[in-house]
Amino acid sequence: MDAPLARLVELQRLELKTRGLEEEIDSVPAELAAASDRLEAASKQAEAAKRAQERAVKQRREQELELKSLEDRLRRHAEQLMSVKTNEEYRALTNELAHERQRVSEIEDRILSAMEEADRLAAEASSAEAQVRQAESELGTDKGRLEAKRERLGRDRDALVAEAAALAAQLPEPLLGLYRKLAVVRGGVALAAIVDESCSACRLRIRPQVLSQLRSSDSVIQCESCQRILHFESETTGESA
Repeated sequence: MDAPLARLVELQRLELKTRGLEEEIDSVPAELAAASDRLEAASKQAEAAKRAQERAVKQRREQELELKSLEDRLRRHAEQLMSVKTNEEYRALTNELAHERQRVSEIEDRILSAMEEADRLAAEASSAEAQVRQAESELGTDKGRLEAKRERLGRDRDALVAEAAALAAQLPEPLLGLYRKLAVVRGGVALAAIVDESCSACRLRIRPQVLSQLRSSDSVIQCESCQRILHFESETTGESA
């Protein structure tokens, strides 16, 4: 392969690799944001669980106060029952006592349910708090890991940029200009290898005379369809179209 074309193939390899590294660098903030979002979601869940637990405890205490008040009334009415003087008063007080005992039973059932619910919510709150602590730990770990990743990728990218710049300086200006123009309109891929006598980018079958010309001259030949600069894949090393 003509030396300028070989350098151009290597330049494209370096610049495509650089672009890949830049995409990885750009993805780091999104990864960090995802870790932060997980912590925020865990914190909101823990707060909701805590509020639900507090409501359950408050509700149980209110029911316990209601039960105590009702039991006091029940005790007073039971004492009054011993001093009634008429059957009508006795029946009325007996009915009132029966009603109050029924309410006591209902409230006791509600308190028992509230205690079970409070225990369940307490377990949920404890689990949610554990998830918050885990998310906080993971965020701290992710921050360190992602910052190290960004620094490593940045060093690798800078090395590739410097290597590509040195290589570009060795290329004839017209050839480099053509490469830059094609790279802009072809998504960074200005060259295409010939595979099975076809352009590997657009799959156009290359005419025999074009193949012969490419093999026998130092001319820069472009694909008649996609306009990418053609080269033989078998004559390159470490490069993919």
